[in-house]
Amino acid sequence: MEERQMPRIIDKGIKKKMSRGMILYEQGQEVKEILLLLQGKVRGEDGNERIEINAGGIIGLIDGIRKEYLYQYSLETDSLVLVFPYADFHNEVRELVLVGFSLGVANEMLDCIMGQTRHFYEKYNGLKQKAQQLYSVVKEDYALCEKVSKGCLVPFEKSPKIENMVPFDVEDTLLKEHEDYFGSLSIIPMEIRNAFFMANSYITVKHMEDLVMIAGEMEDCYEEAKKYLVIHGERILGEDKENLFSLYTNLVLNIGNHSEHVQLLRKKIDKIVSLANSYEEIEKETTKKLWEQFLERFQMMSEADKEMELPKEGRYSPAQIVEAKKNTSGSLVEIIQYAGRDIETANEFREAVEEFISLEDKKSSTDKANKLRNTIVQLYYVFYEAIFFRYMEEKESTKIPPSVSMFLDYSFMDQRLITEEQLLELYYLRQEEIEQEETFYPVYTMKEWLIEIYEGRQEPSKNEMDLDYAAYLREEQRSGLITKKEEEELKKDFKGKVHFELMNMLKAANKVTQGQVLTFCPILNTDQSLERMDQLFLSKEKISRMLDQCRNIDYSCFYRPILFWDTEHGVGKEIIMKEVLPITILLPNIGTKALMWQEISGLKKDTPARFAFSLFEREDLERLVVNVIGQFRWEICRTIQGVFWNDIRERSLTSEYFDFAQFYKKNRDLTPLAKDKIRQSLAKARNSFKGLFVQDYVSWILYESKGSSKLNKICREILFQYCPFSKDIREKLRQHPVFQPHIERFDREMEESRKKAKNLESLLIRNKGKITEDLQKYFDYLEL
Repeated sequence: MEERQMPRIIDKGIKKKMSRGMILYEQGQEVKEILLLLQGKVRGEDGNERIEINAGGIIGLIDGIRKEYLYQYSLETDSLVLVFPYADFHNEVRELVLVGFSLGVANEMLDCIMGQTRHFYEKYNGLKQKAQQLYSVVKEDYALCEKVSKGCLVPFEKSPKIENMVPFDVEDTLLKEHEDYFGSLSIIPMEIRNAFFMANSYITVKHMEDLVMIAGEMEDCYEEAKKYLVIHGERILGEDKENLFSLYTNLVLNIGNHSEHVQLLRKKIDKIVSLANSYEEIEKETTKKLWEQFLERFQMMSEADKEMELPKEGRYSPAQIVEAKKNTSGSLVEIIQYAGRDIETANEFREAVEEFISLEDKKSSTDKANKLRNTIVQLYYVFYEAIFFRYMEEKESTKIPPSVSMFLDYSFMDQRLITEEQLLELYYLRQEEIEQEETFYPVYTMKEWLIEIYEGRQEPSKNEMDLDYAAYLREEQRSGLITKKEEEELKKDFKGKVHFELMNMLKAANKVTQGQVLTFCPILNTDQSLERMDQLFLSKEKISRMLDQCRNIDYSCFYRPILFWDTEHGVGKEIIMKEVLPITILLPNIGTKALMWQEISGLKKDTPARFAFSLFEREDLERLVVNVIGQFRWEICRTIQGVFWNDIRERSLTSEYFDFAQFYKKNRDLTPLAKDKIRQSLAKARNSFKGLFVQDYVSWILYESKGSSKLNKICREILFQYCPFSKDIREKLRQHPVFQPHIERFDREMEESRKKAKNLESLLIRNKGKITEDLQKYFDYLEL
C-alpha cells in the first residue's frame, strides 16, 4: 500500500490513519499486503465497474488467490486501516478472523467477503448469459441467412468458423450451489449470524476460506466467459468475412435492390449492428467503419441497378456482346487443348471442371466435393504452366485466343461458371488492363510477373520453407536428388524458375488471398462473388494510389538502413537510409486477403519486398494495404536485426515492442483499462506479438494520424520512434498534448542527424569525393 509523498506502511497490526483520495493499490499489482478497513470507505475500479468497501471490509484477501489486485483501490474518505503482510492464504484468514474477534468485527468481515462473492457471481452470470446469447444468435441467424440465400438462388458463402463454433460451457454447478448457500446465509438476521459466528472462530475461519476460494473460482469463470466473447464476438461483426454482418451484407448486395427480401435483410443488418454495439469486446470504430462501407456499396449497387436495367444496350453495343460471346464460346475445351497436354490428363481436367460446373453447391464440404476441388487444384497449376509456356512462344503472334489470355489473367475457364454480365466485363476489362501505363510502384499481374522471371529480369520468390530458388537447389543437391552438374544447369533454367514460382508462391498465396481456405477452388466462378467484375478489379493505379496514401502518412515505411563508405575520401562506414519500394503481384482470383510474402527479394537487405493481392478485391483495400505494410515493418526489422530482433539491449522496433507486449501486465505506466484492452487484443491476435503489433499499426495509420487516440502511451511512443508521421501530419498534431512531446523529441533527433549528414557532405566535398544518388536521397530523406 502506497501513498504519494508518504512512506510505505509495513507495520503489522499497527493502526494507521490514511488520507482521502490516496491510491492504496494499482490493478494488476502483486499482492503483498492485506488491509482491514476499520473506519472509512474504499473505492475499487477496474475500468469497467466500480465497487465500494465499507468499515469491516477486507482488501487483498480474494485478490491474493489471483496473486494480483483485481481493482485499483483508493480511499473515498479519511480512513483507519490495519495492514498485514500477505504470505500464506490459510494463515492470513485465521489471523484476520482472530483480529476480527478481538475487535468485534468478525461478522462484518464475513459480510464483506460474502458481498464480494455474490458480486463476482452476478458479474460472471451476466457474462455467461451474454456468451450463451451470442452462440444462439449467431447459429440462428446463420441458418436463416443460408435459407434466404437458397430461396433467392444466390450462392451461400459457408463459414467454417461459425459452423465449428461451440456453445459456452464451463462447469459451474458447485458455484451455483455455494452461491445459494451463502445467499441464504446472508438473509438470516444479523444478530443470529453474529451470535453463531462469534461463538466459534473455527467455523468463521472455515466459512471465510470457502468464500474466498469460491470467489477466486468465480473470477476464473468470468475470465473464461470474457475470453469466449472476445474470440467469438467477431462472428457477429469483424474484419474477416466469417461473421453475420458480412454474410448478410453480401447477401443484400448479391440479390440486388429489387428483391422482396431486401427490406427484411436490411432490418436484420440493423439488428446485427445494434447487437455489435452492445458488446464491449467489439470495437465501435470497426462497427462504424464497416457499416459506412456497406452503406456506400449499397448506394453504388442501387445506382448500378438503374444502369443495368438497360445493361447490354447501355454498357455494350450489340456488336460487342456478339464478339465477346463468340470468342469465349467453348472456352473450356479451347483452354485445355491450348495446353497441349496428353489426352488422358486433358480429359481428367475437363471432366473435373464439367462436374464442378454441375455442382449445385460449389462450396459444399462433402467428401465428394472436397475430392473434386482437390483434383481441380492439382491439375489447374499443371495446365497454367503448360499454357503459359506456349503463350510465351506465341505472344508476338495473333494466334492466342482471348479465352487463353483471360485464363492466365483471371483464371477464367468457362462462361457457364459466371454471369453474362461478368463475362462481358471480363472480356472488355482485359483490353483496358493492356492499355494501363507504368506506375510509380512496380505492380504486376501474375502473367506479367512470370514473364519477368522467364525473361531473366526477376528471380523466383521464396517457397513456404523460406528458401529461394538457389537455396532450394542446394538442398536438393545435398539430399542427393540432383547432381552438382544438374544444380548448375537448373540455376540457368528459366522454365525451371517459372515452375518453382507457380508450384510454390502462386499455389500457396492464391489459396490464402482468396480467403476460402477449406473450400478453395482456383477457377473463377459466381460462388466467389456475384458483384460486378469491373468494380472489384484492382487496377495498378488503384493499388499504387493506396500504397502512396499509406506512405504519405508513414513516410519512412519503405526505408531501411544500409552502409555507405568512401575510405578513399576519408569516409568510414556510415549508416544511411535507403528507400526500396515493394513489388506487388496481383493474383488471378477474387479474394478478401493480402499477403506480405517476403520482406527482401534475395540475400541483400536492400532488395524489394513482395506483396500479394487478389486481382479482384472484395475487402476494404485501405485496411488491407495498411495491414500488409504493418507485417512488412515487423519482418524487415527482424531481418535487419537478425538474432537480436527481440533483445531489448539492441534497441529496435521489434525488440522494444516485444518487451512491451511481454511485460505489459507489470508496466506501471499502463492503466488497468489499457492492460485489459491489450489482453483482449492479444487474444484476438492468437497471442502473437506480431499480430498485436499489426493491429496497433493499423490503428496508428488509420486513426492516430488523424489525432484520434486509440493506442496506449507506451505503444504510441514506440510507434512514433520507429514509424513517425510525415511532416504535414506532425505539424497538424504539434499542439496535441498526446503527441507534442514525441514530436519535440523527434525534431531534436532529426536535427542531430541533419548536422551529422551536413558534416559528412562537407567532408566529401572537401576531399573531392562523390555525392552518390543513395547519399543525396538520404539527405533529402532527413528533410521529410
